Amino acid sequence: MTDRKVILTLSHTDYTQTLGGVEKVVYEQSLAFMENGYDVIHVCPTCQKVKIRDRIVFQKLLGYKVLENNQKLKETCKINDLVDVLKERNVSSLLIHSLIDFRFSDVFTLLDAFPQINVYYYIHDYKSVCINANLLKNAKRFCGEERKCFQKCYSCKSYWHGIKCSRDYRQLIEAYPRIQFIFPSQVSKRIWANTYVKIKEDRMLVIPHQSTCGEYKTKELSLKKLRIAYLGHQAFHKGWDAFRTLCQSVDRTDFEYYVLGTTKEQLPNVRVVNVSFLEDGPDAMIHAIRDHHIDVVFLWSICPETYSFTFFESYVCGVFVITNDCSGNIQAKVRELQCGKVLSSVSDLMNYMESKQVFDDLRRLNTPRPTKLESNTGAIIHLLN
Repeated sequence: MTDRKVILTLSHTDYTQTLGGVEKVVYEQSLAFMENGYDVIHVCPTCQKVKIRDRIVFQKLLGYKVLENNQKLKETCKINDLVDVLKERNVSSLLIHSLIDFRFSDVFTLLDAFPQINVYYYIHDYKSVCINANLLKNAKRFCGEERKCFQKCYSCKSYWHGIKCSRDYRQLIEAYPRIQFIFPSQVSKRIWANTYVKIKEDRMLVIPHQSTCGEYKTKELSLKKLRIAYLGHQAFHKGWDAFRTLCQSVDRTDFEYYVLGTTKEQLPNVRVVNVSFLEDGPDAMIHAIRDHHIDVVFLWSICPETYSFTFFESYVCGVFVITNDCSGNIQAKVRELQCGKVLSSVSDLMNYMESKQVFDDLRRLNTPRPTKLESNTGAIIHLLN
């Protein structure tokens, strides 16, 4: 066994190959851990998947891919072989970021093999609350913050499909009292705690992924024609349908539309700018918003976001944020920081934009804001030490 301390991380993807909020957190943390003298071993599932029309109809777990310090160590590793590898190392902490596609018996094996190490479980989504990690009833609408129960959920296909999954998560969360839970926002903690009422307050930590910094500035506005941007990847639960409706319905003499991210659907007269933090660095979205002089961002998530990187990237760019009251931490921060508009429905959105009230609100709420973000990895390193 070597003396160099190892931090073990688990998530559902290879964060060096995949875009997403969870991957961004794992990637930034791994760099910070290595800079502070740790080795990082990351484990993610390797699965055989059969798809028909982009829907998975068959899936088999083949084993686990293992990375060390952002380089591939093993392509496919069984759990007992993984434990043997880790026993030769000085594993000091385990950070669980996602258990999607993991076999729970393997997770229990891993926890039991290292009973003395610190374990932290990040709540990036609500998979441990419901198999539908976005909390969308029948994949259509937010089902509410109340805890899952038969009366509330019996008419949702996720309830019956996810019974075993819910039992597995509950066994993990309630049977291992040494696990501490990390939430990126108060909203995510509140929703999760409604389900896990037995978890004591001192096991639940709120640590945002980022903090704001830099000089405070007021954005220079050009209100002749507003530039409105959808941020991130095209997805129904991120509000793509509402954005399509907005682009097709509201008079273009006052607005220009952009997508900063990725999309498979090219909307007429909407400019698409590909944005990737893997290719362009952690501030890629900030640079894209500023370079294209975006005035308004459209963050119309129809499910409760646990954090939302795109919100904070928008905030430090000084732009106006339009969202709805189901968007979790987005709507909470818009209200707290007075930096946008929270609406109740798509029809309210159409009325708001067609009435041009957005111009008045943009002027009124154009106040000085911090101009930079920095990763909050220092708080995690302090916790692990």
